Amino acid sequence: MDKTHGGYRVAVRVLVLIGLVLLVLLLAMQVVKSGIDVAQMASPRVIVSEQAAPWEDTTRITYCYANRGTKKYHTPDCEYQPAAANRIKYASAAQAEAHGYEPCQICH
Repeated sequence: MDKTHGGYRVAVRVLVLIGLVLLVLLLAMQVVKSGIDVAQMASPRVIVSEQAAPWEDTTRITYCYANRGTKKYHTPDCEYQPAAANRIKYASAAQAEAHGYEPCQICH
């Protein structure tokens, strides 16, 4: 085996290492740009304990649709959306509840 093959292997390893370093830096820049809290990423139990499921906390809904006929309100992605003729849009679940509507048992 001559010396050129050994030099080639070292060069390939160095290039792979440089590529990995650049990839890590690029990912770190994306995390900083997106505003993700790295401390929360390192500790998933904190994320799980702080985030409630959508059906557990109705105050997380930014808006909802209420059904005039059933007196229920639904999340925007609920499969049981009221027909346009019966639909009332509220800014929050609390606002819908204040007007006498109850949460849908499927999406809440």
